[in-house]
Amino acid sequence: MLEPAVTITDFIVAAECAAVAALTLRAPKSPLRAAFLMMFAGIGIGAFAGALVHGFFADAASEIHVNLWLLTLASLGVMALAGWCVGAVLLLPEKRVGIVQRVALLELLGYCFYISQYESGFKVALANYLPAVLFMMTGFICVWRKTHARPVLAGIAGLLLTFAGAGAQHFKIAPHPVYFDHNALFHLIQFTAIILIYISARHLTGAKA
Repeated sequence: MLEPAVTITDFIVAAECAAVAALTLRAPKSPLRAAFLMMFAGIGIGAFAGALVHGFFADAASEIHVNLWLLTLASLGVMALAGWCVGAVLLLPEKRVGIVQRVALLELLGYCFYISQYESGFKVALANYLPAVLFMMTGFICVWRKTHARPVLAGIAGLLLTFAGAGAQHFKIAPHPVYFDHNALFHLIQFTAIILIYISARHLTGAKA
């Protein structure tokens, strides 16, 4: 295992996403449930692929590394699509939700084409999914202002942690440069953020505890 801390924390996040996705399936079928399932699946697949890259296929020249890295970035694109969908359901009339979803899907296709043909850096993924996270957080804030439901506050906190994790990743903030680097710290923050977002998802979708 080439980067133990990064690999293990990535695998933990992937397992966490599988667990919260399974729990979310207990909710009644709805566009909101589908969007949260898409989000957890996107994060989980990206984390699993990232674990393989950092742990076993670090050679950037190898085809399997390239493909796994593109899968990781594409999964972040799926997360962004889910964020647009969640925000649309929470903020917009039903007639307009479908428009946002279709535009977001086209944007995802364009993003995947761009990362496969031109630039596949993590900065591109950040630029792509941060606006979606902001839109989703706006939805959470509007719901909280109407209901003052504490679980929704948990989701807002989780999304704020997402920004903190992205900042740590971008600026390479790390407790230790070798044993627990900025990638491992990002995964730790991400793990906590997912728990908080799931609390909101469970409340908003009516999933059973």
